Amino acid sequence: AVALGKAAWHAGMAYDDAMDTIAISTGATGDELAALGEDFSAVFTSIPIDAETASGVISELNRTLGVSGDTLVDIARPLAEASRMMGTDATASAQGFAQAMNAWKVDAADAPATLDALFVATQKSGVGFDELLTNLSTFGPALQTMGFSLTESTALLAELEKAGMPATNAMTALQFAAKTFTKDGVPLQERARVTPEAAL
Repeated sequence: AVALGKAAWHAGMAYDDAMDTIAISTGATGDELAALGEDFSAVFTSIPIDAETASGVISELNRTLGVSGDTLVDIARPLAEASRMMGTDATASAQGFAQAMNAWKVDAADAPATLDALFVATQKSGVGFDELLTNLSTFGPALQTMGFSLTESTALLAELEKAGMPATNAMTALQFAAKTFTKDGVPLQERARVTPEAAL
């Protein structure tokens, strides 16, 4: 009985701490905070992660993408689970994903499907998930200027890393080429289209 009482006390403290984290990070109060508490519980009780990790992921995604409810849970759950299996920082992955989505102006409703596509790209290419997210955010503006879509850019960056060519080096060359094309009056978007099937 004493052991169960201590476990319940620690669980209650963990939940309170998690809700404090969510409230401070998102600025949510009242009904909005209560709803995020339900999202937290849906993630925390479905996969073996600690409350701090779950609250961090929930807070980051809500704060940067503005998502909540089923959409938030559908993103947070696989992100937290993947990070657990890979031994990476789930909150950092959530931040990287949100930054990439914002850089590419992905609608919140499309974020879960986009996350699935990114996971597939990392599995097929072997490139790290967080590394891919960083590259998509860093080189997103240049790739969009060249006319690449998010799907094409994901395939291109993943394939470059798979081939052993650092994305930074490749993008430096592409950006130089883009400047040359612009100087010579060559439209940047007149190029062969890259497809995920061809690249991966």
